[in-house]
Amino acid sequence: MKVENTYMAVDAGQAARGKSSQGSGASFSDILAKAVSGEGAESAPTSGGTPVAGVGQALEAGLPPLWRQVDGLLTALDNYATALGDNSKSLKDLEPLTQDLEQRAEDLDQGLSGAGLSGQSEDDLTSLAVQVVTQARVEAFKFRRGDYL
Repeated sequence: MKVENTYMAVDAGQAARGKSSQGSGASFSDILAKAVSGEGAESAPTSGGTPVAGVGQALEAGLPPLWRQVDGLLTALDNYATALGDNSKSLKDLEPLTQDLEQRAEDLDQGLSGAGLSGQSEDDLTSLAVQVVTQARVEAFKFRRGDYL
């Protein structure tokens, strides 16, 4: 019985905080109804939720080439991690992913050193790129060393 009373007190306290944080005294059902009807939404899609054609391509065009390389290496690392966690994959299945990691890391490192960015830099993207290259090389080295046997 004491446990139930404790939970009831916690629930009552949360309900009181929820109402006071709204300020207007509106209930949850009122707020939900407004959100569903779109009255309170400032960024509600007007075209029924269909994406605007070409927005992703326009955003991609504005990104520096270094970002695309970092994104590609991060995607390769994610694919490698997924495959590594999959028990149905053998080490032979992981070999091409490891080679892809090494190749992408080498390409990104050459791009950084070619632009003179491989040293200490103030740029956040360059710092991220160096960290991602280092992580990819460590993962490839661990695979080659036999850590996953």
